[in-house]
Amino acid sequence: MYDNQVSSVPAEEIHKTLFERGHPVLAKVAKRKGLAYPPLDEEGQIVADQVWWQEMQRR
Repeated sequence: MYDNQVSSVPAEEIHKTLFERGHPVLAKVAKRKGLAYPPLDEEGQIVADQVWWQEMQRR
């Protein structure tokens, strides 16, 4: 496993896990609203456009 340059786990699954573990409250809200998880930067910070943030804030 450690000798591989590429993970055998699909990139979508890695992103989903990182987002849900790193931002559990936002992940729960996004899931409830049916929003896709936005990308994360190298430090795990959310890289989302203004539309995504507005949808997250909408009641």
